[in-house]
Amino acid sequence: MKKEDKQIPIFVIVLAFCFFMPPLGVLLMGLRFNQNKKGLRKSGQTMLWVSIIFFVLFFVFALVDTPELSDWLFSAYFFGLGSMIALVFAVILLHQANLQDKYKIAIEEDKLTDLTAIASSVGVIRENAIKHLRKMITDGIFPDAKVDVPNGIFILKAIVPDEELVKAIKCKSCGATIVAVINKDTICEYCGSPVAYSED
Repeated sequence: MKKEDKQIPIFVIVLAFCFFMPPLGVLLMGLRFNQNKKGLRKSGQTMLWVSIIFFVLFFVFALVDTPELSDWLFSAYFFGLGSMIALVFAVILLHQANLQDKYKIAIEEDKLTDLTAIASSVGVIRENAIKHLRKMITDGIFPDAKVDVPNGIFILKAIVPDEELVKAIKCKSCGATIVAVINKDTICEYCGSPVAYSED
């Protein structure tokens, strides 16, 4: 019976690089964290701590204990550059996490479905909101959702169970485009007026 080859976990390799060649190790760590789209905030916070630790090491070895220029350059490369790379990834990851949170609030809490309204709530233009939402669907943030560009709506199955029963219609009171479900009373998310939609 043939034995299966045991693979070394990727994070063990990354940590080894962080020890022997910190700048490359930190870069690999940041790229690895960036793949975990559901844990961006925790990953960003981790990278921020890595940046702080490396900066402290740089300060200790480069500014306190290393009078020689060669030693200073060595410390600057190992710890200073590693700290800067970690800080850049921390900022990127935390920014992505904040953006995700804004979309979740707009869609899950505020129950917004109109793409223009979602974009306005998040603070981006409509085209960017469409790109972000599609990416979040791919990354599993909204796994059963659909961006319906022709109708200008975002369909989330947690809110609307069957998208085949859904249609984008205009509210008669305020004229806003909303998602309505066949044979079910819907409340306009903009003016609060009841909107009825039937195929009869």
